[in-house]
Amino acid sequence: MPGAFRSCSQYADTIDNAWSGAERYRMLISDLPRRFHAASPELQALSLKEPPRLTGTKWDALLAAVAEHIAITHDHPVPD
Repeated sequence: MPGAFRSCSQYADTIDNAWSGAERYRMLISDLPRRFHAASPELQALSLKEPPRLTGTKWDALLAAVAEHIAITHDHPVPD
């Protein structure tokens, strides 16, 4: 998969810097789960170590939900 792996907390930067709502949606619904699934269990755990920071936007809820979903799906603790 092209590009560097991002932690769940780094996706908050995507929310701040994305060009459009459609791009934010694609990054959270498609990019984050695919990259997470392709990562090793160790990298997955590291990605979930820090909970996503709040951006103060409506996208915070979606990022938190996706982070919780991928954590549970891959048998990791849910970020606080």
